[in-house]
Amino acid sequence: MSRNQRTFEDYKKHPKYQECLDEWSEYFMEIIFKEMPNNYLDKKRRVEKKLFYCALSRNPNITFKTVQKYTKIPWNFSFLSQNPNITWEIVQANPDRPWDYEGLSRNPNITWEIVQANPDRDWSYAWLSTNPNITWVIVQKNPHPNPNLPPDDPNNTWNYDLLGRNPNITWKIVEQNPHPKPNLPQNDPRNIWSYSDLSENPNITWKIVQANPDRDWDYEWLSKNPNITWKIVQANPVPHPDNPYNTWDFSDLSRNPNITWEIVRENPDRPWEFRYLSDNPNITWEIVKEHPEAIPLYLEDDDGSENTWDFSFLNLKKDRETYIMDCLNEDRYNARKALMPKSNEELQTSNPLVVKSVDPVSGETLLHVKKDSLLRVVCKDNKPDIQLNSNLQPTTVNQVTSNKGIMGNIMSYLGGRNKTRGKKTIKKTKTIKRKSTKKRKNSRKSRKSKTSKK
Repeated sequence: MSRNQRTFEDYKKHPKYQECLDEWSEYFMEIIFKEMPNNYLDKKRRVEKKLFYCALSRNPNITFKTVQKYTKIPWNFSFLSQNPNITWEIVQANPDRPWDYEGLSRNPNITWEIVQANPDRDWSYAWLSTNPNITWVIVQKNPHPNPNLPPDDPNNTWNYDLLGRNPNITWKIVEQNPHPKPNLPQNDPRNIWSYSDLSENPNITWKIVQANPDRDWDYEWLSKNPNITWKIVQANPVPHPDNPYNTWDFSDLSRNPNITWEIVRENPDRPWEFRYLSDNPNITWEIVKEHPEAIPLYLEDDDGSENTWDFSFLNLKKDRETYIMDCLNEDRYNARKALMPKSNEELQTSNPLVVKSVDPVSGETLLHVKKDSLLRVVCKDNKPDIQLNSNLQPTTVNQVTSNKGIMGNIMSYLGGRNKTRGKKTIKKTKTIKRKSTKKRKNSRKSRKSKTSKK
């Protein structure tokens, strides 16, 4: 997989990913508590301080290792349980911690298999309805998900309103199941989807909204929908002509991933909410530092509190991903080796450069890299062999991955900048470049002197 095609999700497969994430989390804590104004927390009221630590507990830059280190911080375990860096393994390894199962039910690391294997836990099936691991098939097959509770128990059912937020619920599912609630008659007016919750669903597009103006869309929730762009907002200042109060909400627009800092700066008259803008994935630490008080957009909210960056909400997605990728690429060879497919099956499914074909003569299954024939994988009896050029003997996957020379060639071909590995080689290459540049400059000077003499 080439460097350009590799995504951050690929880096998550690296065995040292968690180590680099913990390192970033430590760095994040240092910068926010170091860079926060001295009186930042002192100026906050008691309730605001509590909210600060709630938001910090859920912040995706916080890992459990950070929680364990900063013991003086009043972590909120209800919010920490929702944190995407909290896994079921962490929960099991720390049973003495006050984990909140309502928060864990919303956690994207909790799967349906985990829930089924632990029916005695106090899961919230209402919030589990929003969990991205819950599909419409699971809901249909398990109308009463907890076998330990009677079917008529009000807690032993899905919340079909909140289910509308679930990213696995598509518009096709909504259309094919207009009356989703099995405990209500079909003619019951309450037996419909919640269009307020559906408005937040990432499968709902502006085209769908326009094609169904009779549905009770909620433009406040629609404002945070990743399919809503600034262009759409500008073109539809009053999106619902029949209900002028049901309009765009700039608090939720502030965290919309389509809203960039450039858009905010170009529209200072709009009521942007900097608490939620702090959670926007497009906001970097550089932007926060360059605009500590978001001047000239430094306003006061209706309650008199300052409308500026909220350090507990800071997402810093771009900074986090860059830091982790740099951390993993310190040893470029090991990072690439860890990301390279280890088996024929993984090569077929994870590498978009590879196409499958069948040899018309031998009937063998061939996997070709699209660019050229430098790398060719031939599968015989499910035993993949790798052949590099005609100069190299066919060799097995294990032999290839353990051979630094061959791996260097493969990784260079799959998108590496060069065949160098390790800091020493990189420094040497830079030195050579500096020398060659100096030689070119000297040669230019000599040519100029010769020309002037003539």
